[in-house]
Amino acid sequence: MNFYLFFRKLHLYLTFIALIPLSVVVVTGLLLLFEAEITQWQAEEYQGNNPELVFGAEQRVKVQNHIKQLTLENRPCRVSYIRHDLQTVSLPWVYLTCPSGSQTFVINLNTDRHYPLQREGFRLITDLHRTLLLNRLTIDGESFNTEGRTLVGICSVILLLNIVLGLIMWFIRAKKVKLNKQQFKLKTVKGFSLRHLHAVTALYITPILLIIIITGISWTWREDVYNGLLYLQNKEKVSPKLHSQRMPLRYPMASLAKIYQKIEQDYPSYHVQGLAPALRRSDVVSIRLVDTTSLSYTPQLHVSLDAYSLKEKYKVDSWSADSKDSIHAYKTMQYGLHTGFAFGELGKWLWAIANSILLISVMSFGILLWLRRRKKIAQRKDRIEHALTKGEV
Repeated sequence: MNFYLFFRKLHLYLTFIALIPLSVVVVTGLLLLFEAEITQWQAEEYQGNNPELVFGAEQRVKVQNHIKQLTLENRPCRVSYIRHDLQTVSLPWVYLTCPSGSQTFVINLNTDRHYPLQREGFRLITDLHRTLLLNRLTIDGESFNTEGRTLVGICSVILLLNIVLGLIMWFIRAKKVKLNKQQFKLKTVKGFSLRHLHAVTALYITPILLIIIITGISWTWREDVYNGLLYLQNKEKVSPKLHSQRMPLRYPMASLAKIYQKIEQDYPSYHVQGLAPALRRSDVVSIRLVDTTSLSYTPQLHVSLDAYSLKEKYKVDSWSADSKDSIHAYKTMQYGLHTGFAFGELGKWLWAIANSILLISVMSFGILLWLRRRKKIAQRKDRIEHALTKGEV
């Protein structure tokens, strides 16, 4: 049995099965990587970011005043998250949770104004990337959110199998293992071919693709993955108890200004990437921090503070977590690993290049099949014409 031909056919059939869903996921993933840049590119001139702005005491006061105004204008909505991207320092995003859904606003610290952020396009792209829009499909009152997420996960597993099959075919040629320098070059001694382009480009991006796929699969079946890891570590919960005790009404919750001051004082080398205020009286304030002295801007620290006293209740470092916090650290880091943000601007561009090469590899694969099909049709036509000429037909 020729294992090379067997794996080659299996690689081909698996590609056909998941080709369209995976193409959608890859293209939408590329767009989501550059959401901040695309949003800025589409924005009006007066809504532009000021990269030279330093987020200090004056800006904190502005943010707090605008948030008070937003909550008054959009009652009974509550602030659920404040996003401070390093790419848009002067344009923090404020997420409001409302009975009718969620709303997002931008606070422009340059012009001291706030306005709604029209993200419907990116919500559509996000739903395409995660569930292929099946989460928006409702039949007889039944939502297909889980089915869409599972379909994307299955396609990711197929891609993972395809990578394994590709590696097997790379090192096996007709039952013999052959490996030489020419295999790793885009152009070999025999010249340039689409098949070799497909193989070599896919080989070079395999490490990045493995990270993207594994983190994507773990998001699809995250409950099962976390429960399995917890079982192996003999834990009962994914993260420690973060809720503070109920406090008497005479103790007010800490203001946003005090929260920012607390972070600036205790973590002077960190930038606040995101802040989730307390929504209930028993909640804590959750803060995501990124080290400004390193290349990474995935939140390296996830800190939880008591909503009243601002006493630190829990902290986990995504890079160097202890074994007891490994699962929680991975949950914090998962987004950064999946998008490349874990390795800073360089990682973001490397991930984008890997996704682009994957698209090129798939396109070259399709062109190769089309050319081969044309060649077979031409050969069949030549044989028929040759037979007609000789009078054999």
